[in-house]
Amino acid sequence: MASLEQIGHLGGVPLTIDISLDCGMLAVGRVLDLKAGSVIRCPRAAGDNLDVRIGGRVIALGEIVPLEGMTGVRIAHVMEPL
Repeated sequence: MASLEQIGHLGGVPLTIDISLDCGMLAVGRVLDLKAGSVIRCPRAAGDNLDVRIGGRVIALGEIVPLEGMTGVRIAHVMEPL
């Protein structure tokens, strides 16, 4: 495992983080009807847990939190080793 001193120079490299609220199924007809403003119901609510992924690998566990007019993810646990 590399130490922070060994990889600290990579601190500015951007990574794509994937946070999935849920996996579900939609009928093809429903997908074809989607347009701007469409709403897909999600059974997740504030306080629910979810996975935070980078490159398809779970790197942390998060919790859905309401923010000022938005929704956020609070990191509850970082997986070891990161």
